[in-house]
Amino acid sequence: MTVSGTVTSPDGESSPFTIDTSLAWGTIAELRLPYESSHSAAIRHGEISDKTLEIVVLRGLGTLFDGVDFGAMEEAEQAKALLRNLTGNVSIQIVGGIAH
Repeated sequence: MTVSGTVTSPDGESSPFTIDTSLAWGTIAELRLPYESSHSAAIRHGEISDKTLEIVVLRGLGTLFDGVDFGAMEEAEQAKALLRNLTGNVSIQIVGGIAH
């Protein structure tokens, strides 16, 4: 994964950054249909058929850089924090195919 952009310090100074990692990080999330809430029963499996099972991975990005200190952390530490944030609070919805 490579993420690059510009970070602005509290004093208003902008600096470019790049976080590049091949670190694997994941999460286990329950499959749900788009109209189901987190309190609904989870989907147990997709059905094998001629219809492709399509999913959408949803994750708000407002907290993606929480805990990432560009001034004090090494790139590897930044990558770990970024990946933890990216996989946190993930929702996976089935939008096509057959599931039950």
